[in-house]
Amino acid sequence: MKITALAAVLLLSSCATGFNREWRQSLAAGKPASGKDVTGAWLGTWRSEVNGHSGKLHCVVTRLHAAPCTHKKDTYRFHYQATFMKVFSASYAVEHRVAATKDGFTFSGDQILSGIGGGLYHYEGKGTSSEFCATYRSRFDRGVFQLKRPSGL
Repeated sequence: MKITALAAVLLLSSCATGFNREWRQSLAAGKPASGKDVTGAWLGTWRSEVNGHSGKLHCVVTRLHAAPCTHKKDTYRFHYQATFMKVFSASYAVEHRVAATKDGFTFSGDQILSGIGGGLYHYEGKGTSSEFCATYRSRFDRGVFQLKRPSGL
């Protein structure tokens, strides 16, 4: 039992190390060049509408590639790190299709997550250069993400 717990802690901390490096680099890069640019650091919360669980949520958004036609959506990597029960955290990345709108952007994507509560998750959201809100849903859970740019950006 102790070995399993130790292995879980080491696995989660190694995942967090990569995310933390990416987070620091994103903060050091500062504010995105464009007012409609979704890339960079985001900070906020997540909340399950099924069981009421919630926690802190960090996200680093990176552009992967542009769509060849202007009417198609560009692909971005949203790298999330979520806190559970105030002490546990896990990070995972989702590819979202992002489209510019008159006031900001919309996005959607799907990701299969492993582990407890895993399975196919679907995400949809919208935002501006300073905040975004998204919903997620899976077979066993659904909820909301609310994020803003960190102070100082």
